[in-house]
Parts: sequence; structure tokens; C-alpha cells
Amino acid sequence: MTWPTVPIVTTAMDAGTDTPPRDQIKAMADAINLMIGSPPSAGNGRLIDVKTFTPGSYTYTPTAGTSFVVVEVQGGGGGGGNAVFTTSGQVSAGSGGGGGGYAKALLRSGFSGVSIVVGSGGAGGTGAPSTTPQFGTAGGASNFAGLVNGFGGPGGVGGSATSAASFTQPNGSGGAATIGSIDGASICTIPGGTGNLGVALSGTMAFSGAGGASFNSAGSPSTTFSGGPGAAGGNGGGGGGAMCAPSTASSQPGGNGSSGRVIVWEYA
Repeated sequence: MTWPTVPIVTTAMDAGTDTPPRDQIKAMADAINLMIGSPPSAGNGRLIDVKTFTPGSYTYTPTAGTSFVVVEVQGGGGGGGNAVFTTSGQVSAGSGGGGGGYAKALLRSGFSGVSIVVGSGGAGGTGAPSTTPQFGTAGGASNFAGLVNGFGGPGGVGGSATSAASFTQPNGSGGAATIGSIDGASICTIPGGTGNLGVALSGTMAFSGAGGASFNSAGSPSTTFSGGPGAAGGNGGGGGGAMCAPSTASSQPGGNGSSGRVIVWEYA
């Protein structure tokens, strides 16, 4: 749409019995004339498009007429730790993966033709029949032009078989978020949440660690007393740790972390 520039003459648009009534036509003409008197400026423009990027690498080409962009960058969540198989009187519980970091910024220049990288979610620790606890893998980092960054969350720690109360500590805090030197405004940087620890209450009861939250997700839930694989994360959140109840013949895999994303809001 081309912004109107020629005012509409409304002198003869009085109320009448036409269909639609002429007073409604006059009201619409008055609204157009108001638009003519206050066109949008580059610093206070209208939204013309929203583009969402999923895991991968891209070169960003803005929509024609874009004057500035608001960029949201979400890093991928880490995978949850596994839980090794158990015998009678044993349990095991993995910790959750960390959530990905989130950053949001306004860029007034230097955004056309830049690179976009979107990180995938980390895989949960394997459920292979092994007595060795398996870490989840870290989530991938996401960025816009290498300046607006949401880093991936770390993977969770696998749980060992135990007959006594114990904890499986998480593998560090959630992913960081940073914004470099830009022509615009740094709106916010929010690190991902730390994955929760796995807890063995005794040789018969345990629960795994929930996945760490992201700005866009509350994180995956814990796996409780009956056991099973870890839950998958959502929207940049970490995957949950797995849990094995007593006499579980096979190790259980941790939940996968959720992939990141980049959203570009384009304004005229």
C-alpha cells in the first residue's frame, strides 16, 4: 500500500439516506486525511513482516522498505542426563539439561545481508545398556550477525545406580545471552535456567531433574518414582533427566533439549 498524500474533499459529504450512509463515507475520508497528516517515520514505523528462522545457517535479506528490525535470538536447550539400569534395591536419576539463553535487540542499521545461525537442541544421554552414566549434549548457540547471541544450555549428567540417598548435580548453569556493539538498543538478555538435579531418596524412590527453563519455556518436567526416559524440552528449554526404578533392566535415555530460533520483526 502507498501512503496517501492527496487529501479527500469532504465538504459535500453530509448525512443522507444513501447506502452506505454518506456520514460513514465522510468518517472514512476523515480517517484517511488524518493518515495523510501523520505519516509513519523511520523511528516509529509500522510492522511490515515477521520472519522466523529454525536450526541452520542463513543470510538475512530484509523485506523491501525495512527501516529497522527487532531481533529475538533463542539458544538451544541441553539434553538431559541418562539413568543407568538398576538391580533390586537400587535407583538412578539423571539431572536436567540447561535452558538456552535469550537476547532481544533493536537494530537501526547494519542488518541487511548479515548471517543468522540457529542452534539445535542437545541430545539426551543415551539409554544404551551400560553401567556408565551418560551426559546429555549441549544445545547449539544462536546468533544474529554475531552480535545478538543466545548460547546453548549444557547437557545434564547421567545418574548412577545407588541404594542410598544421593544427588546427581547439574552440569553448570543455563546458556548465557549477550548483545554486542549495535546501532540501536539492547532490549534484554536473559540467561537460560539451570537444569535441576536428580534425587535418590533411598534405594527404592527417586526422581530425575527437570530441564532448565528458557525465556520461551518453563522447561521439561521431572520423571518421577515409576521411572522412564527424560521428557523433551520445549522452545529452547532443557531436556529432563531420566530415572530408573529398582530392577530396571535397561538404562533410560535423557530427554532431548529443544532447538533455538531467531525471529526478525521488520518495520518500515
